[in-house]
Amino acid sequence: MDVGGGMIETFAAPLPSDIHHLAGVLMRELSERGLLLSLAESCTGGLLAAVLTDVEGSAHAFDRGFVVYTDAAKHRLFDAPTLVLEEDGAVSAR
Repeated sequence: MDVGGGMIETFAAPLPSDIHHLAGVLMRELSERGLLLSLAESCTGGLLAAVLTDVEGSAHAFDRGFVVYTDAAKHRLFDAPTLVLEEDGAVSAR
């Protein structure tokens, strides 16, 4: 990772070209159904929340987002089982 003014490697590649269109479709659908979206992100570091809240009118459907990166925070805030975090890691199908 270059933090001396260069591009951080995570953002070196652009997002897929249809991501903003799909975000708009999702947020409109949620709004039309009167639903609110809450999400928790880890490896994405809040990128999903940034894309979804960039949609005009998203406040009608986006309630909140959390960036929960450490295993300790995942356990405390979302009751992720410590055993699973220790044995399988934070990215697990279990």
